[in-house]
Amino acid sequence: MEDDDAGVGTAIARWLGLSRPPFSIAGVLPFLLGTILAWRLHHTFDPLVFTLGFLGIALVMLSSYHAGEYFETEETERTKRLYRSRLAGGSGMIPDHKLPRAVALRVSIIALVLAGLIGLVLQFVLQTGPLTLLLACIGALPSFLYCARPFHLFNAGLVELYTGFCYSWVPVASAFYVQRGYITPGIHWMALPIGLSLFNVILINEFLIFTAP
Repeated sequence: MEDDDAGVGTAIARWLGLSRPPFSIAGVLPFLLGTILAWRLHHTFDPLVFTLGFLGIALVMLSSYHAGEYFETEETERTKRLYRSRLAGGSGMIPDHKLPRAVALRVSIIALVLAGLIGLVLQFVLQTGPLTLLLACIGALPSFLYCARPFHLFNAGLVELYTGFCYSWVPVASAFYVQRGYITPGIHWMALPIGLSLFNVILINEFLIFTAP
């Protein structure tokens, strides 16, 4: 019985490692900021809309992380050899053979589909506004294509811009929009320092990787 419990505990730990939950904070906090702004300006808060939107954001990030684990196995192995960093190189679960590589792709696709279904429910059932699905696609599709081949936006030199935009303006604007049905101009200014901070974090980390011995 103890062996079974240890096996389950190890499997859960590996899944959590593959999903990299600490990185999700970067998308969750801006989403909370947009929700708080909607409450502050209009005293509007729909718990169901918030819950579904929060879940959608989490699924998009989960899809992105798992897609990266699947498509960037070789890059992960090379990065781990040259320079170990918590911000680059993936979780290491697949190169270390702790989890099957194909599982990451399946989880990524399933998470992306579920996020799309949530977007449909928000727009057409809960009537959150005609731009709901557009905002969802702006955040979800680049998240998957960021590392999915043959697109692989990472190699196009867009990683810093993509990260700065999709982890700042997109979640803030989306959270506010699904609560109020429009995007207030103040969001652009609120998202700017968040985006620039993330841009610089990723940019500095890339210098460390490429200058590693």
